[in-house]
Amino acid sequence: MPYTTSFIQNLLQVIKFVDKATQLEDRTVTAIDRGILELKTAISKLHAQVEALHSKIDEYVPLACS
Repeated sequence: MPYTTSFIQNLLQVIKFVDKATQLEDRTVTAIDRGILELKTAISKLHAQVEALHSKIDEYVPLACS
């Protein structure tokens, strides 16, 4: 059974590590915390895509020059 996007999103959880001295209201996971995590994930995926493109370029440039 393939998972739907909403099902996968419901499985995702965020854990926030805080210092003991952090105020109680600052310990909750906010939309900003989730946004930062999503941005970090997107950047990691972008880096992987760039690396894959570099690999393809390195593979095809010698073929194009011969």
